[in-house]
Amino acid sequence: MSHYDSGLHSSLGASDAGSGVVTILEGVRAFLANGETPENDIIILLTDGEELGLLGAQAFVNYHPWASNIKVALNFEARGSGGPSYMILETNGGNARLVEAFSKANLKHPAANSLMYSIYKLLPNDTDLTIFREDGDIQGYNFAFIDDHFDYHTQQDSFQRLDRESLNHQAEYLVALLDYFSNADLNQLKSESDLVYFNFPGIGMVNYPFSWVLGMTIIAFLLLLPVTYVALKRQCVSVKAICVSFVPLILSLITAAVIGYLGWQVLLWLFPQYADIPQNFTYNGCWITASFISLIVATTLAIYQYFNKHCTPASLYFSALIVWLLMNVAIALPGAGFLVMPVYFALTGLYLLVFYGNDGYNTRLITLLTMILALPIIMLLAPFISALIVGLGLNAMAIGTVFTCLLVVIVAPMLFKTPEVSHLRNLMLLLSAGFMVVSIFESGYSPDRKKPNSINCIVDNDNDNKSAYWASSNRTLDDFTQPFFSKQPSLLPWRYALYPHTIRNQVRHYQQALLLPLAAEVSITKNIVDGTQRHISLFITPKRPLNLIQLATFQHLEVKKLSVNGQVFTKHGVPIENTYNSGFSLSTSCHHHWKN
Repeated sequence: MSHYDSGLHSSLGASDAGSGVVTILEGVRAFLANGETPENDIIILLTDGEELGLLGAQAFVNYHPWASNIKVALNFEARGSGGPSYMILETNGGNARLVEAFSKANLKHPAANSLMYSIYKLLPNDTDLTIFREDGDIQGYNFAFIDDHFDYHTQQDSFQRLDRESLNHQAEYLVALLDYFSNADLNQLKSESDLVYFNFPGIGMVNYPFSWVLGMTIIAFLLLLPVTYVALKRQCVSVKAICVSFVPLILSLITAAVIGYLGWQVLLWLFPQYADIPQNFTYNGCWITASFISLIVATTLAIYQYFNKHCTPASLYFSALIVWLLMNVAIALPGAGFLVMPVYFALTGLYLLVFYGNDGYNTRLITLLTMILALPIIMLLAPFISALIVGLGLNAMAIGTVFTCLLVVIVAPMLFKTPEVSHLRNLMLLLSAGFMVVSIFESGYSPDRKKPNSINCIVDNDNDNKSAYWASSNRTLDDFTQPFFSKQPSLLPWRYALYPHTIRNQVRHYQQALLLPLAAEVSITKNIVDGTQRHISLFITPKRPLNLIQLATFQHLEVKKLSVNGQVFTKHGVPIENTYNSGFSLSTSCHHHWKN
């Protein structure tokens, strides 16, 4: 499944979701070329109206006779024009059988982890597959690449800007999963249990039951106890040194959070055009991210160097491990269970240090071994940190910087005492400055890096006070937007009841405009109050051809029943009944009869 409509305004739709359409067509062509007859039916579904509200998926799931027999769906999407394609699940139950099936398909380059799945479930993002899950109890897989987010729903979502590697990654998923699911037992995919899963370079998918996570954390804590006893007995560490080691750790975490948050706010102040990109990821976002990450590594190394006289490598290991163990207990998201894995690698390093690090020769060897043990931790977490910043946007930079700090403190306890750490610190500072300089040179706009402009014509069709306005949410005006606001700006505050204020769509510039007959005619054909209920029927007639009509409320409204042309709206597959909404927005084509 994919959808063939694109963004509501000027989007060309190459990535979102033309890429999904061509992936399916070419993947199925290749599958048919093998000449095999699958045991399971394969349905190709290319939906319309996804951008308007998942309307095509709703029509298929709720009305097509095939929908009741579907066991698993593969949905291909894009939220940018490049980057790896991530797998995210949609299921009403547990994910165990879906994860196991995904692993058995033997994908060459899977990109998935269960924490992304947990975060996705908390976000308000929906795809066609959400309708399959909610209305039809049909589970499945979402595949989407999310990098180059600045192209999403813009005129820059073109074939020329679509990353061919991202397209090939989508095709790799489809080809492998078509081969597997075409002959698999699809009746065995339901599950009530969850698996923690992640991909690891050279290995592929790794998974284990979520029920193991607490046990793995407790075992790690229990393994720490005998090492602590031996370390104290051999005087490798003291209780005082362990306590002091928490000072640079906490100071580093606070510094990372402050740099991540305030640093991005400073950049927004210095470069206000960054805030005009609604996707929260700028054209130079990767350079900015690299600068922040390098700076956090440098500052963490510097802070730990300052406290070197008061701490030992063993004490630094203990403080880092205790914080990581507490973090694994504190994070309530089931998918975060794989974050216990770095603890075991670090425990191995601490074990080597305590039991074999008695002389200078061994110390050098153990330093080398701990650096080798650090590689799996870096390979596991570094791509995740990058994906986290790309996925959540640069406004979530603080999350990425804190995770970077946590990564440094658990992989580098032996490194903090070496003479080379000063060179590494200086190198990271130099890289941070260099990346930031490059980002400044890349901060402008060009024909290939267009500035998103916001211009709205807002008509107030109130019979007593008809008026019209030009309005823009841009912080900075340019040669295109400035002429709309050439008159003296109004001194009166903007009436948010006319056009509501949202985080991404604030009215920052506005000016009265010539009133044109653009608004639709709205006639109330029924308005009856029956006890505590009100029955309203509306007839809306546009004054010009258009593709979308939205009926919305901006105040709290309890909806008992809602229908359009006799079609009753549903939520989670059942008719709306006693559903409390802070507002609702519905879409349909022209000349429809709205009934509330």
